[in-house]
Amino acid sequence: MQHLKLENHELNPFLENIKNLNLPFEHVPQQHKVLVYTPQQEKIAVLRYSIYQELIGSDFFQSKEFFNHVILGVRAGLAGLLCYDNGALVDHKVFRAYMVRKKQGKSQINYLKTKGKSRAGSRVRLGETKIFFQEIAERLTQYNTHMRMDHVFLSCATTLIPFLFKDNTVLQQAKSRQAISKIPFHISQPTHENLLKAQHQLTFNQVLIKENQFIDSQQLKKIIAKSDGFSGLDEDW
Repeated sequence: MQHLKLENHELNPFLENIKNLNLPFEHVPQQHKVLVYTPQQEKIAVLRYSIYQELIGSDFFQSKEFFNHVILGVRAGLAGLLCYDNGALVDHKVFRAYMVRKKQGKSQINYLKTKGKSRAGSRVRLGETKIFFQEIAERLTQYNTHMRMDHVFLSCATTLIPFLFKDNTVLQQAKSRQAISKIPFHISQPTHENLLKAQHQLTFNQVLIKENQFIDSQQLKKIIAKSDGFSGLDEDW
């Protein structure tokens, strides 16, 4: 498998080469993806284009005229937010809470139905958990009040999703209008530094291509055109 970077001006030549090779492709706009298949319907490539680009129909790419977005990362006891106004970072916030049981290293919310929740330490953790998610919701509400929020990019532990969305009107509305998507690579801890790296990664146009019996090396060269080599982060196919 090859990881390659495409510059913005190379997106349309890439798309044209796919069409010239008569390879079927599928656009997944919510994930900023173009999936490319062989005539036998085997997935051969994934183009993940920059969040600042958009594909018009199935014809051509162009830069977005205006785009505001939020990057949100959530783990037990730690969350981070980055707010971008048309590409400029205008606000950031890190949230911390005492949510993890010592020794076990697991979040208190995983023990809601156990006897331990009646103990003082458990009550403190549950209380801080509630405040933790409330503060995230309040910050998002502030953003939504003062600016247009076009999209939310989210990295969140699966067990925390119900607690994150509960009473969070902004996220619920973003989900209903399909304006929220999972960050397509792993973020171990949502620190300010790691979220900045995620933002940087989301602005790349990158393509993952694997060679097989249906696509030979010469066709690959046509697909990638004049692309520079690029080693991206691991992501989902």
